[in-house]
Formats: sequence, structure tokens, C-alpha cells
Amino acid sequence: MAHTSQSSAFDAMPPDEAASFHDADWHAAAADVAGRHWRRSLWLVAVLLVIGFCVTFLPPFWAREWSSIRFAGWPLPFYMAAQGSILVDIVLIIVYALVQRRNDADYRRELHALRAARHAALSSGR
Repeated sequence: MAHTSQSSAFDAMPPDEAASFHDADWHAAAADVAGRHWRRSLWLVAVLLVIGFCVTFLPPFWAREWSSIRFAGWPLPFYMAAQGSILVDIVLIIVYALVQRRNDADYRRELHALRAARHAALSSGR
């Protein structure tokens, strides 16, 4: 039977091969979704760790040079060592939780859409 140019290789496959073809496509797409989620998670952690490092280690390192800068009535390096770094770390934890929650929601949404598309393809017999 001749196929038109709009037919795909999928249409010419026996049903067993077609099912495995969809499984392979679905698994590759799911791996892409998971990979994007993982890269976004790693990027978020890396950025927050750099910020945390800068806030924790730079003020003590530059303490003599920055001692003339005042914050809340105290020299900036003293303030950062006493409580400023801890407050920034708490803010970083909150930022991580909020951004990662959104990242996880995007991942779940993409994965559910992918599962729905696969289910629809399997239900239609393709």
C-alpha cells in the first residue's frame, strides 16, 4: 500500500512497534523535562550559594577597608558578622523555597501535559 507524503513512518509500523515508538518518544520527552528541571534547580542553588558566600566571607575579608561604612549605627563588617549574614541567609532560604516551589510546579505541569498527550495518543490507537 502506497503512502502519501504526509504519512509518517509511524503509520506504516505494526501496532507493537508503534507502541514502543511512542514509549521511546515519551521517555525521551520526559527525560528532557526532567533535565530542564534539574538544570534550573542547579542554577538556582549555584546563584544562591555565590550570594551567600559573598555576604558571609567578603565583609570579614574587607573588614579594615569597610570599617568606616556604618549600618544601623555599627561598622558594616561588625554588623554583618553579628547578624547581617544570618539575616541574608534566612532571606536566601526563603527565596530558594519560593523559586524552587515554582520550578517544581512547572515541572509537574509539563510532565502532566506530557502524560496527557501520551494517554491521548495511546487512546486514539496511534
